[in-house]
Amino acid sequence: MSEDISRTRYASLQVAMATAFAANPPYIRLLTARQIPGNNEPGLQHHKQKAVRGLIINQGSGSNELPKALFSEWATFIALQRLISPFGYDVHLAPDTFEKGLTNEKFQRKGVDLILAKIYPQIGLVPFLGINVKLASIKPNRIHERHVYDPLLFCPSLNLSLGDWQVAAWENDMHIREWLHHLALPKIGSTGKIPYFDSLRQYIIERIFETLEAYYYKLYFYTTGEWEPGDHEQSLFPDAPNELPILRLKLEEMYDLFQKLK
Repeated sequence: MSEDISRTRYASLQVAMATAFAANPPYIRLLTARQIPGNNEPGLQHHKQKAVRGLIINQGSGSNELPKALFSEWATFIALQRLISPFGYDVHLAPDTFEKGLTNEKFQRKGVDLILAKIYPQIGLVPFLGINVKLASIKPNRIHERHVYDPLLFCPSLNLSLGDWQVAAWENDMHIREWLHHLALPKIGSTGKIPYFDSLRQYIIERIFETLEAYYYKLYFYTTGEWEPGDHEQSLFPDAPNELPILRLKLEEMYDLFQKLK
């Protein structure tokens, strides 16, 4: 790290990242008001924090994709946190239990990197949206990001492909990996700021809204009997009929929230 980097600023950044990756709030199931079991593995959390710190110190050098993926998750967390808090929501980097995928006799689920939750003063944090952050672009055969029902968090879940975002910098169009390597990581270590962060935030908001909109209308036409999911869309809705109104409530609120944020 160069000598002109403020030690105070970097120490503050380390604390912020360590706190974010160590978050393990108790999430509550809205239908029963019971806690959804989840936890962090201390060793894994330390590994994540160390990987991201090393990435910033080395200014993005190295071919290891894991630290860059972790940084992109943290950047998405920062992009959403301040915007949604005035509306009574919070966002966390997902504890290990929810970050991992799970396959058993009852269901198959993909893990999520972030959990957006609503704050209920009477009962606590209720998951409303799971987000799986990806450095890759959306698959060519897809119109919208992958979106499913998360049977562990009891809420909608979607992919967020950052690989489709680009910004005009240095007279070139930079994609996410180039931006991380040449701009974001060198600058956040030396200035505490992330170049073109407003552009990334706007992309995140619009991409999430577009996916929520597609999911919302599928649910609407499904409940009116005008549409049935295909074989490849069986994960869209919960198996238990009493969970469908809860999914609808959460989808409607998330759709309305991100429409306001646009």
